[in-house]
Amino acid sequence: MSDIVPASTELAIPTDSAPPSFLRLAARMVRLVTAAMGLRDSMGDLQRRMILDAERGEQRADMCDVAEVEPRFTAKMRDASLLLREVATASGEVAQSVEEAAMAADDLRSEHQAEYGGIHEAANANPGVRQALPGFYRTR
Repeated sequence: MSDIVPASTELAIPTDSAPPSFLRLAARMVRLVTAAMGLRDSMGDLQRRMILDAERGEQRADMCDVAEVEPRFTAKMRDASLLLREVATASGEVAQSVEEAAMAADDLRSEHQAEYGGIHEAANANPGVRQALPGFYRTR
């Protein structure tokens, strides 16, 4: 049985017609970073498991050599161990890529906060003052 889990729709683009907002974008970046870190941890777990399984397969193949088991079966065990090591290597590469994506998303969140956080706070400091619609201050 597989441990594959269906993709989450938490990061999907919202289908409602609500205008983009400072808080919505910040929340989505936090969710993206959290999801990426969870994926990175899962890939690390997979990598450790595949390395352990590859080592155990090699040990079994060695024991089969000592017990003079048919060489073609021992060769299949060694091939399986080699493939498990390749999966471990690939999952490590995926984990590294996810780590980089998480750092980029966190940098985006930080830059967004630095650039627009003060504007958001000022706009919400006096709720009695009506603010312009998004895009009003955009320069062309």
